Amino acid sequence: MSELRRILGESKVEADGLTLEWNPGRLDVAFDTGRHHVVRYRLREGHFLFRATVASARQLRVLAEESGQRYSRLRKRICREIVLQNQHTESVCFRLDKNDRLEGVIAQREATLHRVELVYYASQLAREADRFEALLNERDRW
Repeated sequence: MSELRRILGESKVEADGLTLEWNPGRLDVAFDTGRHHVVRYRLREGHFLFRATVASARQLRVLAEESGQRYSRLRKRICREIVLQNQHTESVCFRLDKNDRLEGVIAQREATLHRVELVYYASQLAREADRFEALLNERDRW
């Protein structure tokens, strides 16, 4: 059994208007509104790293093309949005990874992570990533 699954206590949890379902390497978060997001995780050096993709590099390039702008211009806009989003979120840090994937990230020590915190972090990460996606697209597109 995965360490995260042990902390969660069961494979499916319903709380605060969402359903969180554990799968190896990922948590599927579904909101009562019908929206959903995938939170990937891994354990490394005593810390869980939770990641939720807002948009892949390919999706960002398509978005730039559809909006009639160069990718470099869209990327600058996204970098400004990342700075703003990071100022207004308590737990989530947004970034462009080395492959230009826009993602939200939370790191948490394994030793102190409890079930309530796990549900909170997964739901916050999914909500904030979903909001950022909507900010870019004005809808749940990916």
